[in-house]
Amino acid sequence: MTNELKISIIIPVKDHTGFLTKLLTTIREHAPSQVNYEIIVVDDGSRENLDPLVTEYQVLYHREETSKGPAHARNVGAEMASAPLFFFLDADLEYPQGLMEHALSLLQQEPELAAISFIDHPYCVADGIIKNYGALIENYFYNKMVDGRPVARIQGFTTRNGIVKAEAFRAIGGFNESYTTNAMEDYEFGKRLAARFPVAMSNGPLIYHNFPTRLSGMLRNYWVRARLFVPYYLQHRPPLDKAMTSGDEALLRLLGTGALGVLVLALALGYFLILPTLLLGSIGGVLLLLYIYFIKEFLKSVIVHTGKYGIVLSCLGIHLLSSVVIVLGSLYGLAVWCKTWFKPNHAADVSTEDKKIPK
Repeated sequence: MTNELKISIIIPVKDHTGFLTKLLTTIREHAPSQVNYEIIVVDDGSRENLDPLVTEYQVLYHREETSKGPAHARNVGAEMASAPLFFFLDADLEYPQGLMEHALSLLQQEPELAAISFIDHPYCVADGIIKNYGALIENYFYNKMVDGRPVARIQGFTTRNGIVKAEAFRAIGGFNESYTTNAMEDYEFGKRLAARFPVAMSNGPLIYHNFPTRLSGMLRNYWVRARLFVPYYLQHRPPLDKAMTSGDEALLRLLGTGALGVLVLALALGYFLILPTLLLGSIGGVLLLLYIYFIKEFLKSVIVHTGKYGIVLSCLGIHLLSSVVIVLGSLYGLAVWCKTWFKPNHAADVSTEDKKIPK
């Protein structure tokens, strides 16, 4: 092992010691012996006791007594870091073999790059449908962004599993700590980073991620991200992505919500008005068929990765339900933005938020 410290692995965590144990174990098992790295764990006010775990794995450790959010935790980890490269990994990942070697190789091949993100694994036969849906939809989106290329330039950065040069991280002021939840702090950071530096995504090695196992947890994540995204977008107008936050994706989610809304209305009127029910049912059916047509590529990818046609219906149902949550969350975010915009001190509110970005 070389004496030169190359990478600081920064892991924010709040509880979930089982996940963190698995991540640290897989790093120990798969990390390259020829790369000198350090591991920094920042505890964001966990109720669980992490002391035995961090002692066993001999990591650098900092604990916040009260939760301040993953943005703050990552900034603390960056302040503790000594290497010229920060590798951000969320605690609910499993480290794949070859990850650090591949990241270093890509940065050597393209030294102008400031950061590289990686793609999640699409499917695990041992996981349930909710967790697998999260993996499948995210893998589909990311593969659309790289468009079949081994490495592709993108307008963002996945802080769940990405490496960034320390100088670039410091140049943009790190994470915006005004985002205190696990949503939008990563997207906002990625947009600021990509606005000033070349950023890329690699289609391998694939990383296993423990997505939510319960539908309520998944829908909560969609709600929070949607309500935070709309005010952020209206204020900053960042370039949209090829997937996830694209204009086409927004229209698709509106279409799905409209289809479901019309069908529910048709059912509600079915007890009283036969003709309006038939008319609305027909319109809702057409809208639903259009919705299915526009997500056919995602449904095809489900079959490719799982080999199971039966799982397609489950993924369709979750996709449709998540569309409703995304639209409702976006409308809530729009209402919040409008309320803020019409305040007399709107300009002061904006400048205050900007000042919360650590320098």
